Amino acid sequence: MPLILKYGGKVDQDLNESLVNTGIDLLPTLLDFAGITEPKDLPGISLKDAAEENGTLGSRPFIVVENKMYQGGPVDGKVPVVNGRMVRGGRYKYCLYDTLNRREALFDMEKDSGETINIAEKEFSKKTLVKYREYLEEFANANNDTLASRMLKYVKYLK
Repeated sequence: MPLILKYGGKVDQDLNESLVNTGIDLLPTLLDFAGITEPKDLPGISLKDAAEENGTLGSRPFIVVENKMYQGGPVDGKVPVVNGRMVRGGRYKYCLYDTLNRREALFDMEKDSGETINIAEKEFSKKTLVKYREYLEEFANANNDTLASRMLKYVKYLK
């Protein structure tokens, strides 16, 4: 999710593409800039230090977001919805869907930023695919994400 920060000469105007955030990071970031101690059980992390130092977020190796796609025209008055999860790590982006012929997608964002070549079924990417499945499983367990858990069971069953 794009985020624009402006804070009276404390945040550089440079573009920082490594400053990846999710919506859950907004409240911890605002509280940190305001000097207010955040509640201990608040999800997300503050982006203040990374923004002020124009650095990267070393404390989080991946993020997971909900991914929905609307496929085709209405069927019986409803537009078919494909539910999924997207896992973004340093170099790769992994997507898993609850339906479709190919439920998994893995993209090398350094070599293919346009996401045109799905390498999920390529032998050379097997270790990366397993790693990103593990990231999603970690997220699903920590957040009681039953859809992600069901989707992971399905793709593991296929392999």
